[in-house]
Amino acid sequence: DGAPSLPVTWLTGDKPFVFARNVNIGIQAVAPYDVILLNDDARLMTPQGLTLLHLQTIGHDGVGVASPAITGDVCNPRQRRHWPERWRVEPKMLAFVCVCIPRATIDRVGLLDEQFVHYGYDDNDYSRRVLDAGLGLAVWDECIVAHDGKSSYRQQIGWEKLMAKNKALFEAKWGGSK
Repeated sequence: DGAPSLPVTWLTGDKPFVFARNVNIGIQAVAPYDVILLNDDARLMTPQGLTLLHLQTIGHDGVGVASPAITGDVCNPRQRRHWPERWRVEPKMLAFVCVCIPRATIDRVGLLDEQFVHYGYDDNDYSRRVLDAGLGLAVWDECIVAHDGKSSYRQQIGWEKLMAKNKALFEAKWGGSK
């Protein structure tokens, strides 16, 4: 269809699994390029959607992280598809089911905080850091990603305790759950 395509880089992460650490491995491996993160339990539903999400993100000055619309499981309901809006500012946080992070954001804000183990609250933390850096968060409804919520970490015994530990780390770092 003539639309540009983004290159894809596949990497093997470290074990034991820590989302933030493995994301950081990828971010560093593709420097100096922008980054799109897509969970392994998420499916792109829009043809050329990630390329178009990238173009939208870099085309909006001041946006530090952008998400497509998410169908299915997402902890921030404002990331679900809305109509007639097409490009929406997110005031608080983006769940990292799928996000586009321009390299300029990474250069300004840094990598994900690896103290958040396994999954959970690393995206809350990064969103706060982006907002504190004077950048914005946004959702673009023209790109859709399906997330059925059947990720492997929720199949593990004790995942709720890991999530609670990360919540406590987040609250200690930021002075509450704001």
